[in-house]
Amino acid sequence: MGIEQNKYHITDEGKIYRIDDTGEITELGNIDSLIPKSSVPIGINDSRTVQYSMDALEAKILEGKGKGLNKEDRKLIAIGCRNKDVLMKFVEFAGAGMKKELINRYEKGDNLITSLLPILSHPSNSLSVLEKLAKCTRRIDDSEIINSLANSQHKSVQFYIRTNHLYKDYPFYKEDLSKPTRKKNEGCFSVIILYIIIASGIIVSCL
Repeated sequence: MGIEQNKYHITDEGKIYRIDDTGEITELGNIDSLIPKSSVPIGINDSRTVQYSMDALEAKILEGKGKGLNKEDRKLIAIGCRNKDVLMKFVEFAGAGMKKELINRYEKGDNLITSLLPILSHPSNSLSVLEKLAKCTRRIDDSEIINSLANSQHKSVQFYIRTNHLYKDYPFYKEDLSKPTRKKNEGCFSVIILYIIIASGIIVSCL
């Protein structure tokens, strides 16, 4: 359709944004509606829309004011920012959803995200982020990151990275590894412990 790279962005919710050469952002509508719409100017006070231009968003993050940005502003940074310094600061406070958007960019070939991978793979990240990295469809050429995921405290992360065909050259790779499942007696054990605690409380109250 003649769309230039990095000029148009579509969020997971189907919203379409256009970024012109000056950094101004315009919301064009929702792709799911399939109804032609004229361009809609970006709102200023509506928390559900992008409130600032890309330049303004980047400036706020560099000034340490990024945590005050709404979800749509953060989404635009996650999918469209090309400033490495901004992204390095952004990933420090970005939630799991935004971090997964950054991983999506890496999967699509965006080398700018490579420098963020050590942060995205840190064990302190949420399980969903670590699992997405372990299942990443683009190889990560950092052995420290790969070995960290392979030895994660989360069994599911271990499974996804150890069965990812991109890492067949690693000693941990096992194509036929069984996916970890929760032990059936784990739930029962928790219930038994709960009953013991309740019973102890009843006995003490009767003394």
